Amino acid sequence: MKYKQRNLILGILLIIITACSKNDEYFAIGSYFLESKTYLIMVDTFRVDLSTVKIDSLPNSVVDTLLIGNYRDDVFGRINCNSFFEFGIPSIVDVEKDDIYDSITLELNYTGYSYGDTLQPLLFSIHLLSEKLKLYESGYLYNTSEFNYIVTPLAECHLIPHPASCDSTIELKLNNDFGKELFALMKTNDDLINSESEFITHYKGLAIISDTMQNASIVAFESSDADININIYSHRIGEELKKITHEFPLVNSEKQFTCITSNYINTPLKNIRTQRKDIPSGEMENRAYVQGGVGLMTKVRFPTVKDFLLFQNSFIIKAELIIRPAAGSYQDYSLPEDVYLYHTDKDNNLGNILFNSDGTAVSPVFSFDELYNDQTYYLYDVTNFLNNELSDSYFDPEHGLLVTLSNRDYLCSFDRIVFEDESTKPQLRIYYVTY
Repeated sequence: MKYKQRNLILGILLIIITACSKNDEYFAIGSYFLESKTYLIMVDTFRVDLSTVKIDSLPNSVVDTLLIGNYRDDVFGRINCNSFFEFGIPSIVDVEKDDIYDSITLELNYTGYSYGDTLQPLLFSIHLLSEKLKLYESGYLYNTSEFNYIVTPLAECHLIPHPASCDSTIELKLNNDFGKELFALMKTNDDLINSESEFITHYKGLAIISDTMQNASIVAFESSDADININIYSHRIGEELKKITHEFPLVNSEKQFTCITSNYINTPLKNIRTQRKDIPSGEMENRAYVQGGVGLMTKVRFPTVKDFLLFQNSFIIKAELIIRPAAGSYQDYSLPEDVYLYHTDKDNNLGNILFNSDGTAVSPVFSFDELYNDQTYYLYDVTNFLNNELSDSYFDPEHGLLVTLSNRDYLCSFDRIVFEDESTKPQLRIYYVTY
């Protein structure tokens, strides 16, 4: 009987909340007398703790993007990106004995994404690998993976990037000795040019290594099989001049990846060490941090929600988490809108994405106050999370949530958020019924 009464009350309340929550406005705070001694109450005094976690490694070989460059700022420190990939043999070889070699280039295509100052030249070098790329047992390569390369470069590049250009393709000149070597393999019909596996065993791949002394930008390039090529240009003299291009394409795209290193010296993040040790906001200028690419995430815990178990004859009908970016932290960098919550534990493991009761992923209501900045926030419905955590009459305060970017963005972008935990603290608003 009591269970039926609870369901009846919940049904009536949902009608009331729906009627009072048009256009995503909060429903009125107060008490609705549904029957004698039955009340709807809102409480926002449960504590919300923020800290910052750095995930040890991210499997960025799963995304078709390579990152090149080096950038530093006073908040998130220095980030450096080196990219690695394999290249294979041409699908068709058309070389005659009197053909003449012209040049060799590496062809790349911008994705349109960049981080930092693209008006500054991007400095990097291109090298042959001396070590074959090998996947881990997991089947991935990570942002912490590294492989050896031949020190003498095939090219040293000085590029003014134009990632938003209508023409997304660039070509970088490589060492002609290397080009002539590949051309000779085709001209003599060498065994290497007829077996991709033998070719890759000999030419293990390329590494694009960024200059760590620069402070310019990080630029993204497409890295699917069709988007990166080593081009060899030659010509044939006959009745008419015939220009010929042979493409050595990126292959085994599951092995392409970007090694991303970060240095937090002289920044608020200087004490970040390992994934298992999150740093409380109080030790980081009362702020918490999110950044893609390097694995920075904000951890949210609710240490006093266990006190809700002391409330007799009560149940949660709605719970909202509100966290606010620090004022002035997003003047030069746009705030990402696709920011999600993931389950985590005391060791800060990245669990599953948070779902609503209907099976959809919890996504934020993002409010951007362009005029005053004091109403910029992310609002999440955490009703299902809290009800599940409290369902066995026990709440583990070590179970928390990780705030991070969408799956793709946290692997191959450096989008960032600085959350405030002092002047505008995060809030947990719980709307519950007592009867």
